[in-house]
Amino acid sequence: MKRTVLALSLALFAAVSSAINPITYFPWANYLGQGDWLNDAGATGTFASYVTFYGNGWNTAQYRDGVIYLYESVLNIDQYGFFTAQVTDSSNPSNPINYTGYGNCGTTVCQMTVALSNGTLQKAWHFGASNNSIQSVGAIYFNDGTPNMQWEENIAVVPALQDATQAGE
Repeated sequence: MKRTVLALSLALFAAVSSAINPITYFPWANYLGQGDWLNDAGATGTFASYVTFYGNGWNTAQYRDGVIYLYESVLNIDQYGFFTAQVTDSSNPSNPINYTGYGNCGTTVCQMTVALSNGTLQKAWHFGASNNSIQSVGAIYFNDGTPNMQWEENIAVVPALQDATQAGE
């Protein structure tokens, strides 16, 4: 009898606690932060990021190794959190490069895989409970002899100018 009650309790707990409420859009917000990278040749470095999330995507400006990189990711997210992605690298504005990918969003985590011309990019984000911070991890696996790279990043929401002005009054 005790085993039956325990089994039913565990099954009920699993059914209640496993509900996924997928992210299907991103509230508009600006984030600023930094990260660290490491490649499989042992090189390391840091970078700074400014990210604007909006509805079905985000824009990223990243400063790394003395260069500014610009990316836009536009997602087509279904009601279940699965998506296709169009990622544009506009770091050279006269020659933007488009890539396609796919992924999914759960309740607090999204992950994406993008096919690059010379490898594969994988990235995952964990959205903080209050949506004031995002932690991400990712890697690029190159197929042309370039050292593979991984990174970790933390970004925090930038309060709206209006909110900052009111706070200073």
